[in-house]
Amino acid sequence: MAPYRLLFMGTAPIAVPALRACAELDGVNLLAAVSQPPARRGRGRKLSPSALHQAALELGIEVQTAQRFAGAEGDKILDTYRPDACVVMAYGQIIKANHLARCPSRWLNLHGSLLPRWRGAAPIERCLEAGDERTGVQLMQMESGLDTGPVYAEMSCLTNGHTSATLSDELAKIAAELLQRDLLKVLQGELQAKSQDADGASYAHRLERTDGHINFLGSADVWARKSRAFDPKLGLRCKLTFRQKEFGVKIWSADVVAEAEALKPGQILRADRKALWVSCERGVLDLRSLQLDGKKRLDWSDLCAGLALSQNDHFHP
Repeated sequence: MAPYRLLFMGTAPIAVPALRACAELDGVNLLAAVSQPPARRGRGRKLSPSALHQAALELGIEVQTAQRFAGAEGDKILDTYRPDACVVMAYGQIIKANHLARCPSRWLNLHGSLLPRWRGAAPIERCLEAGDERTGVQLMQMESGLDTGPVYAEMSCLTNGHTSATLSDELAKIAAELLQRDLLKVLQGELQAKSQDADGASYAHRLERTDGHINFLGSADVWARKSRAFDPKLGLRCKLTFRQKEFGVKIWSADVVAEAEALKPGQILRADRKALWVSCERGVLDLRSLQLDGKKRLDWSDLCAGLALSQNDHFHP
């Protein structure tokens, strides 16, 4: 039997292991990778190809980019390669119905949640923010609705101890394993897709800058979860009044201090070489990693020598 002619579409680093898995899979002819066009990245704002684009070139795979796949650019790519199937992961553009119809039942998406939980743009961040104990990757059939298609297969993992960065790495590995295990079974018709139960569906809204603002109101547990969810994209932004001067700060890592009693939100309860405890409205946070504006991100144990905080100083929105 001739190998299945496949296009892989992705942009973000999380999709790279899945691309490599497709390239190594017997029974698949990986025709090309499709990615977002080069963009300006990093401090120098140099024009650079996406992580997936770079990985494809290293593997010797042809790369196509499209400013707007939904239009004529997408038509041209599909006409050029005439794939039997397309696999999509973290591509960053919506695939329209006219293109889905070109490979009926063969547009497959690797989605980083256990659907119907967390449809949408930021499933990893939102599952950590909500405190979900488990998440995973699902191999699903794409349809015109956003992440509403039936699911062929899944693999899951625990979220405990993860940040968005480390959970993305874990889900990237899982996605590759899932493709190696089940992609050919799907293409050969050995696996049947199961419709999602719409009950319990939730939408993972794209991260906004305001999501990372911390005011120390509410529960310390909520802010600790947010610190993990927004690492490395946002952090928790606030201000620090230190010796009557005000500094902008990002909190990158925070844990809940079970044995401490909350006082005034933003009040410093302890500041020594071992810990920096800050009160929330309910509960207390141990700030483990911070970044002053214009400075590097540092663990508190490294920062405390040059930032001798006391209980006279305080954090605030």
